[in-house]
Amino acid sequence: MNPDIVYLLLVFGLWTGVTAAYVAGTGVLEFVALGSIAASIFAMTQMDTNWLAVLAIVVGISSFIVTPFIKREYAPFALIGLGVQTVGAIFLFSGVGVSIFSIGLTVIVPLVYYQFALIPLMEKARQASTATREEQVIGKIGRVMKTLDPMGTVNVDSELWTAVTEGDHIEAGREIIVIDREGLRLIVEPIKRKNEFTQNGSTHEAIGD
Repeated sequence: MNPDIVYLLLVFGLWTGVTAAYVAGTGVLEFVALGSIAASIFAMTQMDTNWLAVLAIVVGISSFIVTPFIKREYAPFALIGLGVQTVGAIFLFSGVGVSIFSIGLTVIVPLVYYQFALIPLMEKARQASTATREEQVIGKIGRVMKTLDPMGTVNVDSELWTAVTEGDHIEAGREIIVIDREGLRLIVEPIKRKNEFTQNGSTHEAIGD
């Protein structure tokens, strides 16, 4: 069996799995990844395979799944995985090994693919998630941290926001409800307490008398 074909099949399957982690889909990518990996492993059982090298390749490519999702700033460190993958490829088979061309191909293509396809996909998904989370803040109840007169600071869902009120000033400590959002600024109004409604009602009655 051709070592290059088996190696390329394994790398293709693993990178398809990486792509599946970045792209929400129907399970097709996962199916293709598992099929390719299973076929390559079956082929390697028929060859003089260094299974530690196989593990190095798997760990190297898996770094592109784990590292960026731990923290976005760690994404460049995933490139170390290409080095681990290369070492694994060099020692993958005894005797006739993987060609330098195939090893180089599986370093250059994934590098370009990761930098110009997967990273932008991850960033786009992160921004969409942030936008959705920020839209959901409307209707939330929070507390004034710095008096709104008319601008101040409020705490909503354990996050501090700059906020403004369209009515009278709102003292620190009062509960508010978010009625709108303009960029990174919230539009809020105070939550009327039950006793305030009662007092207002009494006042109106007094005026009526």
